[in-house]
Amino acid sequence: MNTTEKIYDVIIAGLGPAGASAAIYTARKNLSTLIVAYDSGGQLTKTFDVENYLGIIHSTGWEMAMLFEEHVRKYAVDIELGAAVEKIEDHGDTKTFITTDGKRYTGKSVIIATGAKPKKINVAGEDEYNGKGLTYCTTCDGPLYRKKVVTIIGGGTSGVEAALEMAKIASEVNLIVRSQLRGEPILMDRLAELPVNVYENYIPDEIIGDGQYLTAIRIKEKNTGVTKEITTDGVFVEIGRSPNFALADNLLETNEMGEIVVNGLNETNVPGIFAAGDVTSVKYKQIGIAVGEGSKAALRLTEYLTRLGGKA
Repeated sequence: MNTTEKIYDVIIAGLGPAGASAAIYTARKNLSTLIVAYDSGGQLTKTFDVENYLGIIHSTGWEMAMLFEEHVRKYAVDIELGAAVEKIEDHGDTKTFITTDGKRYTGKSVIIATGAKPKKINVAGEDEYNGKGLTYCTTCDGPLYRKKVVTIIGGGTSGVEAALEMAKIASEVNLIVRSQLRGEPILMDRLAELPVNVYENYIPDEIIGDGQYLTAIRIKEKNTGVTKEITTDGVFVEIGRSPNFALADNLLETNEMGEIVVNGLNETNVPGIFAAGDVTSVKYKQIGIAVGEGSKAALRLTEYLTRLGGKA
């Protein structure tokens, strides 16, 4: 393994809203700061429209992610992209990140802000046709299905947003809902005005294809077990996210959903390890909340380093 010689005051895993916000705060506190992430923006780059972030009336997620990164780079923050953190070592007064490409980065404190990843539907054909008509990112792949028939799985806000997005470009949109639609009211109102085929109380049963590409999806009515096959050119899975965290080999306490448990000050059960954003047990997963949590984690971390006897 390659080991960096420098010991940072803080190293941050993730360059999404929480990680970016934390880095700005630590840099402004004159703490030597390193961000380690696979890519920039995280889930934000997969968000279609952002209309609820204070001061920015409208933006795409990608545009906002690039603004966040540009802001971070205004400060003396080192950024290492292209490899994710896969393990954390606790050495008491120092912590070490080990990345997927075998590098080691050490800091006096760390913030985990690795976000979340899409949940799978776990049915036959899902893995076989992943990338062959089945996708977990409507924003990324939606434009490929212009004037085609698409099917979206998910009746929460993510699913409804995806249906609204695809209704603008697809020839037909189907929406598969496990129980009842439960998106944000303003989005539900918009959906009601569009010719979207909504299948409530249905669950996905199988992804069907010709061996090369997806051609249909079989769905099953929950109460009767009756199945229905829908011919479709693409399937978009929008059933939420699970925390992108499998780093610490039981070092950190997590809840039943695998989220890192933090207190109101973003502290984990291990001194010197903080967490912020969608990877944590904080209930609401929103851009604004992630930004606030990142800044809060950075402020508490600053106090932690002061108690240790000052920064590097």
